[in-house]
Amino acid sequence: MCICVACSWQPSCTAYHRVESEHGVPHLNQNPDFTPENPQIHLSVQAVQNSWGVEWDVRSCDSFRPGGGI
Repeated sequence: MCICVACSWQPSCTAYHRVESEHGVPHLNQNPDFTPENPQIHLSVQAVQNSWGVEWDVRSCDSFRPGGGI
């Protein structure tokens, strides 16, 4: 699970913006202006029907600040 949903930086974070792009979902912010320190993005390759899918999740980040995004 992506820790971004529990981080107060989420709406302005460039790492979360990248995860949104990879998931193909609308962006919370079209122009994020916060660059996090050392985000660790975990990729999981999963079988999806007759193909493969990739799940992107930020698992750790030195800039994580509890406070909830969404």
